[in-house]
Amino acid sequence: MDVGSDQYLLSCDWGTSSFRLQLIDIPSGRPLAGVQANEGAAIVFDRWKNQKEVERAAFFMHVLGRHIGELARQVPFSLAGIPVVISGMASSSIGIMELPYAELPFSLDGAQARTYRMDPSRMFPHPVLLVSGVKSETDVMRGEETQLMGLRRQFRSNAVFLFPGTHSKHIHVQNGFITGFETYMTGEIFHLLTSHSILKDSVQRPRLDVEPGGEELAAFRKGVNHPWGGNLLHAAFQVRTNDLLGKLDKGLNFFFLSGLLIGNELRHLKEEGKAAQASEVVLCGGQSFTTFYRQAAEELGIRQQLLTVSDEAAGLAASSGHLSLLHLL
Repeated sequence: MDVGSDQYLLSCDWGTSSFRLQLIDIPSGRPLAGVQANEGAAIVFDRWKNQKEVERAAFFMHVLGRHIGELARQVPFSLAGIPVVISGMASSSIGIMELPYAELPFSLDGAQARTYRMDPSRMFPHPVLLVSGVKSETDVMRGEETQLMGLRRQFRSNAVFLFPGTHSKHIHVQNGFITGFETYMTGEIFHLLTSHSILKDSVQRPRLDVEPGGEELAAFRKGVNHPWGGNLLHAAFQVRTNDLLGKLDKGLNFFFLSGLLIGNELRHLKEEGKAAQASEVVLCGGQSFTTFYRQAAEELGIRQQLLTVSDEAAGLAASSGHLSLLHLL
C-alpha cells in the first residue's frame, strides 16, 4: 500500500438507486470529504448491458474511479493507494460481481462476512474489499448488515431495526447477532401505484419544501387505520373512489395511500409479535419517513420507544462497519 493508506479509508455504500462515497480518517473515524449521487448499481448495470466494449467489473470500477476523482478535488493530497471497502448492491447480480451471501445468525462483529479482495492495478490504483450481504431461508439483503455492524454498540442487544426505503427492511438483532429479517416493497409499490397504475390520476405529490400539516397527517392516519388495511389489494382501490366520490382531494389521497402502505408494513411487525419481543425499535435513516413511521407506530400501538438514526449517522455507521473489516485487506 502507498504511504498514507493506513491513515485513510475510502468507504463506499453502493445501493440499488444511490451511491455514497466517503473519505474516512481511520484513527478518528471521521469523514473528511464525501460524494453522493443517484448512480445506483441498477442504473450502472443497465448502462453496462447497453454497451459491448467493456467487461462488467471494469465498467463499474470506471464509475467508481470517476467518483473518487470528484472526491479527490476536495482534499489537498493524492488518494492513490488508499483502500476502498464497498458494501451494498455492488456485490450482487447487478453489481461489480456477485458474491455468495453470509448466513444467519450473523455476528455483528463481522467475523462471518463474505468478502472478495481486488488488488490495485495501473487503471485502478486502490486495493478493494468487496463485501457481500446476508441471506435467510426466504430473504436477502446487502448493505444494511454493514450499517448495523457500525451501530451495534449504540443500542440494546435486543432490538428491531427498520430501514425504510424502496425495499424496507426489518432486521431483528439479539445479543450481537442478526437472527432474522424481512423485506417489504413499500417504496417500490408506492412508486408503481402512483406512477403506472389507475391510481396515478387520483393522487398529487406534495411540495417537497412544505411540511405536512394536520389535514395531511389525519389522512395518513386514516390510511394506517383503514379497516381493510390487512387486505391491501382491496384497500388500495379506495384511493380512486376517494377521488371519484369527493371524499379526499388528490393531495390528501397521497398521504392516505402512504398510510395504507406504511401501516400494512408495520402491522406485520406488530401482529407477528416481533415488536413486543424487542426492547427497542430503531428507525435507521430515511429522515423524510420519520414523522410517518412514528405516526404509524403510535396508531398501531407499537409502544416501544421508537429511536431514530439520522441519514448522516446511518451513512457514518456504514463507514464504521467498513473500518471493522479493514484487517481483511
